[in-house]
Amino acid sequence: MLFANIEMFIAINKFVSDLFIAINKFYKMFLFIWEAYRLYLKVVALVSITACYWFAIRSNVSPTPDVRWRRRCGRGSRACRCGR
Repeated sequence: MLFANIEMFIAINKFVSDLFIAINKFYKMFLFIWEAYRLYLKVVALVSITACYWFAIRSNVSPTPDVRWRRRCGRGSRACRCGR
């Protein structure tokens, strides 16, 4: 017989059960931290892009060199640097 008595079987069964429960809890915690990290990266990217475009609009410089901002100047805009 593999197990000498029923108490040994119950003890091993409880140990294996607790081990799987601990692994499952660790996995769920890992997934929660991973999803929070992904959300953090999305927020950082959004703030970075928004700040880039905000500074570009304020300084009248395009964040992409091949695109030029079309801004109406001559109406008292302090951000316009065309000399009008």
